[in-house]
Amino acid sequence: MKQHTQLTVSMHGQQVGELLAVDGKLYFTYHPSWLEHGYNLSPLNMDHNGAPQEAKDLQVYSGLHGAFAESLPDAWGMLLMDRFFRSGFDLSPQHITPLDRLAYMADRGMGALEYRPSVERVEEASVLSLETLYRESQQVMAGETDTTLEALRLAGGSPGGARPKVIVALSDDFKHCTSAYHDAPTGMGQWIVKFRAPGDGPETGVVEYAYSLLAKQAGLEMADCELITQGQGAKSERFFATRRFDRLADGGKVHMMTTAGILYANHQQPELDYEDLMTLTSTVTKNAGQVGRMARLMVFNALFHNHDDHAKNFAFVRGADGWLLAPAYDLTYAPLQSRHTDEHFTSFKGRGLATCQLVKRICAPYKYVDIDGIINDVIAALEAWPALCGDLGISKRTKSTVQRSMEQNRGRFE
Repeated sequence: MKQHTQLTVSMHGQQVGELLAVDGKLYFTYHPSWLEHGYNLSPLNMDHNGAPQEAKDLQVYSGLHGAFAESLPDAWGMLLMDRFFRSGFDLSPQHITPLDRLAYMADRGMGALEYRPSVERVEEASVLSLETLYRESQQVMAGETDTTLEALRLAGGSPGGARPKVIVALSDDFKHCTSAYHDAPTGMGQWIVKFRAPGDGPETGVVEYAYSLLAKQAGLEMADCELITQGQGAKSERFFATRRFDRLADGGKVHMMTTAGILYANHQQPELDYEDLMTLTSTVTKNAGQVGRMARLMVFNALFHNHDDHAKNFAFVRGADGWLLAPAYDLTYAPLQSRHTDEHFTSFKGRGLATCQLVKRICAPYKYVDIDGIINDVIAALEAWPALCGDLGISKRTKSTVQRSMEQNRGRFE
């Protein structure tokens, strides 16, 4: 395969601009028609004019602009992509360029951006089995196979995150599943289904589903979520599924960017503070309600022990009237056991754990945010955890472990 040196970027059938690789550098130039009728792809750190432009930070995404880096997957999707290039073109990861990767994604990435020419032609929708995709993902993650099921590669190649997951079209009763490379078949919606990684406990999916219910009780906006059971008896698996918020009911695509892409923040390092997120939300949306939503998400993460709150777990979507905070996602019980101390990835005024005083200081510049009301709402949602465990069949051990963390967090808010 000849390396890609030029890609056309489009959205909603309109050409947005071109990406060009010259002497090891990447340049993007907006198309004149997009400059006239479109908008800036990034709310910050990108020029909206006709001049060729490099990325504002040349290190974080290997010279790729943040808006386009958002089209690429994280560890799980990259693993599948690298296997494709090695098996099909005998290319090792260090010889795959950012433009090669975007050409691989083509029109399958998260958000609305599409890239041409593409590396491959993807066939139309086909019937899939979640159980088969799950078993294959476990073999891939465990290193037990050098090959990758084609359906798993295509379905699992675009979502972010380190854990295995797939994008599929699901029927309203969740009994039928097909591929979702393009538009979902009639009567089906596009969903992300998460699988367990080999080291994850068997209740990973049900705990995240419980958190989605608790988040809604706490007043957070989330996309539709579901708990899908596959198999029977002791070998059954319960997968957490969430409807894609970057897809409309009619199949239309929604442009989105995470905080990582907007700010060129390395999501693998604890670079951000919730002060930064509040400022960013205010600057990007210019909407008091959206700032309040970010404050509510901050308090939820603090009280519910979601410590995996890195820069890619906050996103904004571009609507007809401008930028809005995306629905909350990746909310679950997430102690960071890999770090020296179990603290948040995103800090609170420089501290790794939140207190009521720190949260109020962060919100102090935003007089319109009812932080006391938000804290009360989220604390009230904490009370629903024990009963929810009973309803969902969550084990006593998991219930107690999470409950203990919740009580410790609540103690810092009293």
